[in-house]
Amino acid sequence: MAHNEIDQSIKTLFLDSAVKDNVKCGKGCSFCCHTQVSVTRDEAELLSQRIIDGLDIDLEKLYLQSKSENKASEWYKLDHEARGCVFLDESGECKVYDDRPAVCRTNNVISEPVNCSTEDGQERPVRLLNTYASDMITMAFFINSKENGALPYLLFKTLEKRIDRKHNELTK
Repeated sequence: MAHNEIDQSIKTLFLDSAVKDNVKCGKGCSFCCHTQVSVTRDEAELLSQRIIDGLDIDLEKLYLQSKSENKASEWYKLDHEARGCVFLDESGECKVYDDRPAVCRTNNVISEPVNCSTEDGQERPVRLLNTYASDMITMAFFINSKENGALPYLLFKTLEKRIDRKHNELTK
């Protein structure tokens, strides 16, 4: 998966003290985790495996989010709490940080984090760290993926397929 290449590229950027001093994202900041994130099928497979292996998430919330499919207009009809990523823990930290999607890896805000809040259902302009190399890796990853979509929609669909396959195996 492209995650290692993206991480290496980002790590190189953070060797610059100006980058370290100006990126406002940090542990527990989860404003952007209420937006609709895109993933590849490979990422959905990886995250679904984490759930199958026992990672506890709110499956009802995932189902509710998945009904928005890939439509941002439907996503923002959900209330703020319902839009929170199913992988956030109680303190606003990512339960799957090491396996987080490529898009989550490349979003490093240099404007005030509160501008990332979508609590009122509105997205605001934010200034992101220029991660050109990582963005190109991410674009290639998405272009070469068999399927892409909103994380809840693709994750739910992937889990559903895996459960159906398992059910079919058990009932043979």
